[in-house]
Parts: sequence; structure tokens; C-alpha cells
Amino acid sequence: MGVRVEGEGPVRTVVLDRPEVRNAVDRDTADALVAAFEGLDADGEVRAAVLWGAGGTFCAGADLAGIADGRANRLDVPGRDVGDGGAA
Repeated sequence: MGVRVEGEGPVRTVVLDRPEVRNAVDRDTADALVAAFEGLDADGEVRAAVLWGAGGTFCAGADLAGIADGRANRLDVPGRDVGDGGAA
């Protein structure tokens, strides 16, 4: 799995853990990030989350090999209105 959640109590760490691709994000990783943050949002104990990259790299961005293989990141979340990101 390319994403894991660590810690307990009010502060958790969401770890991108794909060091073999410098933590680049493909569709599976993006889906796992959404699930991790939705889970933390639903947990009444969590007050803050830190996004961190394992292996010395935060994130190389989109996984271009994943895009070439048909595993591109979605730009929307089916069944969920993501709106305009809060822009005024």
C-alpha cells in the first residue's frame, strides 16, 4: 500500500510510501489518500493531520508511468461534489 496513517490521539500522520517512484501519486495512491483523509475527518478525536513522504522525498507529483498505463488520477470524486475548492 502506498499510503498509511500513523499515530494516535488528536494528531495523525498520513504517509506517502512509494519511495521507489519518489512518492509519485497514481490513481490507487490518490484513492488511498482520499480514503485516509475521509477516515481522519470522520474520527472525532483527530484535530490535525500531517502529510509526509517516506524515503526522503515528499512527492514527485503525478505518476507519469501510471498515466501511461491508464492509471491516471481522477479529477473528480464520483458521487461527491468537490465544488470550486473554496474559491470566492
